[in-house]
Amino acid sequence: VDISTKAINLSKIRLNLHGREVRDKVTFIDLNSEPRLNSKNKNFLSEHIDSNSIDYIQSLGVLMMTPTYNNILEEFYRILKAEGKCTTMIYNKDSIWYHLYYGYVLKVLDPGELDEPVIATGAKSVAIKNKGDENVSTDDLFHYCTDGLDCPLSLAFNDKEWNIICSKAGFEVKHIGNYYSDYEVEIFKKYYKKSL
Repeated sequence: VDISTKAINLSKIRLNLHGREVRDKVTFIDLNSEPRLNSKNKNFLSEHIDSNSIDYIQSLGVLMMTPTYNNILEEFYRILKAEGKCTTMIYNKDSIWYHLYYGYVLKVLDPGELDEPVIATGAKSVAIKNKGDENVSTDDLFHYCTDGLDCPLSLAFNDKEWNIICSKAGFEVKHIGNYYSDYEVEIFKKYYKKSL
């Protein structure tokens, strides 16, 4: 199941490398090509996937891009077998990226104060335009600008928030780690002392 037709097609190509025996065990569901599969509705996959039928779900960098993440997690829980596992990756609100980059570099500094143009230069003006208000928060900047200035939604959660959200959907939650990008390290080196 994917929201990206391109990802589904690439997965089909990769699956073909494993031969017919494996290929015949896999069903692809492209959420973009099936309008009746609406993640705002509970059990939006019920006509395609039985309850307690899936061994493993991997959702990396997707759930924080939709306002219906609660419904999607509930649906994940419904279709997972009792011993099944679900791995998610979401943006971390307790990160250098969120606090230093969005909360300081893009929110506080004027573009003229930057050592060089940075990713999402102009994010504050986009957030102000989208929000319709000069008083933009770090959440607003992150929400409107994380995955490109035209991305309609990006959310960040701290560990406690995500644990509560997943627990409400029925999951037992285990945080297995964080990672950072090279760009995040560069931002830290350039702007950490200035931010203090």
